Amino acid sequence: MLIVDVVSCMSYCNCTLFCFTVTLAAVDEKAAKNKQLPCKFCGCFLFKLKRHMERQHADEAEVATACAKTGEEKQQIMAKVINMGVFAHNAKVLRDGQGHFVVAKTSKKVHIVEDYVPCKFCLGFYVARELYRHVKRCGEKGDGDCSGIATSGRMLLEGAITDSNDLMDRELKRLIVTQMRRDRRSRAAIGDKLIVLFAKGLLRKLGPNRANDIKQRMRQLGRLKLRLAELKGADDAGELSEYVSGKQFDEVIAAVEQECGLYVDESGRRQLSNPTLALKLGHSLSKIGQIKRGLAIRNDDCVSLKQAEHFVSLHKSEFTDLVSSCALSSIKTKGNSLTEMPDEEDMRRLKTHQLTMMTQLALQLRSTPNEITWRRLAEVTLSRLVVFNARRGSEVADLLVNDYRTWTDKPNTTDQDFITSMSTVEKRLLNR
Repeated sequence: MLIVDVVSCMSYCNCTLFCFTVTLAAVDEKAAKNKQLPCKFCGCFLFKLKRHMERQHADEAEVATACAKTGEEKQQIMAKVINMGVFAHNAKVLRDGQGHFVVAKTSKKVHIVEDYVPCKFCLGFYVARELYRHVKRCGEKGDGDCSGIATSGRMLLEGAITDSNDLMDRELKRLIVTQMRRDRRSRAAIGDKLIVLFAKGLLRKLGPNRANDIKQRMRQLGRLKLRLAELKGADDAGELSEYVSGKQFDEVIAAVEQECGLYVDESGRRQLSNPTLALKLGHSLSKIGQIKRGLAIRNDDCVSLKQAEHFVSLHKSEFTDLVSSCALSSIKTKGNSLTEMPDEEDMRRLKTHQLTMMTQLALQLRSTPNEITWRRLAEVTLSRLVVFNARRGSEVADLLVNDYRTWTDKPNTTDQDFITSMSTVEKRLLNR
């Protein structure tokens, strides 16, 4: 673990732990001389970085695009290029274990390097607990989703710092890979670079106690890969990275819908047979997009970077309407499904039994208090509340208009003892 003390009044602060030395360059807006930033193209630290790129790297595509603009638009493009250079530099520092770690905002408290997370919009590094303040006024945010910003930033950084030649480290093999069931789904997941990086990020975040959940997430993405191969008419879908792009987004949506069993019910509403899988896949695909984005920044791959950004943008704007809304509707419909209600006589017997047990257990608890009696009383009381609320809530939720009209045409058969216990308002509602 790397310990870094960030002091806003100092340009650099060296701290050493074990065999690692990290120098944190604190970027303070109030101190103009404390803004040395790394160049994306040559790696040197400079105060006037914008001027340096315009003079020395004008032939680069990003700089040429910025120079062709004027005013605020030019400043935004140059700021994005600078932040990408800082992000790539910090990723290299984390991989090497030494160097200048540049943050966008200093802190007076002592932090470890792992406390800093990049903003998924502008790529600037902030303390994870303070990241939400920056996102509120981030100029690159636009209409982007601000939920899960810390998790998305960690996944973005995971793709940038992980060495592609060391995907299967010992911990991942021991806790995840060796424990997975050997079938087509597992093989499709283990052999995919993005899925393995996704699993490593989850393992680092959740720890070994959640290894089973991570295995299920990997197998779910493996199922999606197999479905993509089936739609493509091929034996192998290839790398999942090929589908994380704007052009392939519709194919991914079609695969998710088929894998989750999309159908249209009697009322014409789109439903899913497995809605929970659709929601989990949506969450995983969002993180996969951020991982590919981080890999593209690390490798300076502009094509992959645009593909990842387009995929993430489409996922934010369309996945909810196309998949998530159907999944939530399916969960709600299945949760409100009402089987045949028991007879009124059976409900009365159950009520009498519950009240009798509650009275007896309450008396026993007063005379001889003990844990067993109290637990039985709590369970009986809870069952009484659950039955009471579930019966009336489900009856109203699933009552159709035709059934209501048919019931109102029949003579009133409500128990008189029950009517006498009603208030004046309830009696008037009953007579309507």
